[in-house]
Amino acid sequence: SRDGFLPSSTDWMQSYRFPPVFTLRHGADLNALEFRLFPWGVVSRPVPFEDASPAVNAEVALYRDVWRRGSHIYEIAARGRTDDRGNYRLYNISPGTYFLSAGWSRPASVPGAIEQARRDQQGKVVPDQAYAVTFYPSVQKLLDAAPIRLGYGDEATAIDVVLNQTPTVRILGHVTSALTGQWITNPGITLRRVGADDALSVGAAVALSLDHRGGFEPSGVAPGAYDLVAEA
Repeated sequence: SRDGFLPSSTDWMQSYRFPPVFTLRHGADLNALEFRLFPWGVVSRPVPFEDASPAVNAEVALYRDVWRRGSHIYEIAARGRTDDRGNYRLYNISPGTYFLSAGWSRPASVPGAIEQARRDQQGKVVPDQAYAVTFYPSVQKLLDAAPIRLGYGDEATAIDVVLNQTPTVRILGHVTSALTGQWITNPGITLRRVGADDALSVGAAVALSLDHRGGFEPSGVAPGAYDLVAEA
């Protein structure tokens, strides 16, 4: 292994591909083994908001579709966050086809704080809006996303994803114990967008608030189909 290259467990002896597992007997002399390292792929690009300002601390993820136990799912191959200029750089990527997503959620409010309602120029309260998870090229459905194909040493720098605000919906509920019927005060809540084939696709970038009675409310949820999972 070496920085800038994909690690390899395959070696060669001239034109013969050596097996990864072999037996070295007593007194044997094995030499002339050669490792061939290939450079990794890179994806880098700024992520802006719709007004061209940089999306600072936005989460960027690179997905690939795989088959696991007979199910078609999407797993994260690389992830990172943008810097103070809205730039990201994902590296150590193997050749293949990927889908890129970017999402930004505002920090959670201070407990007990009340946020001022947004109003238009006439003073009317406008619906809540948030930046939903967006796929390249600036679409909100994985079905509409464009694939990114990388080879050895490729660096994709023209992958533009612009984050736009969208009206949001609210989800309110409680988590209770099936044994006692009591509210669970500190549950783990996960919200994931469901793909076109009903496979769990990607996590939703939302802020989650909990109260002392086990009530939960994810904020910044864009309209769509989701799978809600509670753990305790």
